[in-house]
Amino acid sequence: MSPLLKAFRQSLQKPQRRANQRDEEAIERWKEERWPSLKKGALKEGRTIVFCDQSGFYLLPAVVRTYAPVGKTPVLHENLTRDHLFRR
Repeated sequence: MSPLLKAFRQSLQKPQRRANQRDEEAIERWKEERWPSLKKGALKEGRTIVFCDQSGFYLLPAVVRTYAPVGKTPVLHENLTRDHLFRR
C-alpha cells in the first residue's frame, strides 16, 4: 500500500488541531498590534515571555497520523471546551 500512496504523492502526517471557535482575524490583529509592544517591553525589562496552557490537563484522546497530500498538513476542526476539566 505504501508504494501506491507514494505514487499519488501522499505522506504520513500528524493532523493539526484547530478549535471551531478560533478567530483568525483576531489572532492576526493581536500579532500585528499587541505582540510587538509586549516583546519590546519584555526585552527592555530583561524578562522572558512564557506561553502556558492547560494541555497538561487535556484528557481527550491524542491525534494519530494519517495520510495526506505531500506538503498539506491535515487540519482537524473541533469544538474545544474546558468541560472535560470539571466533574459533574
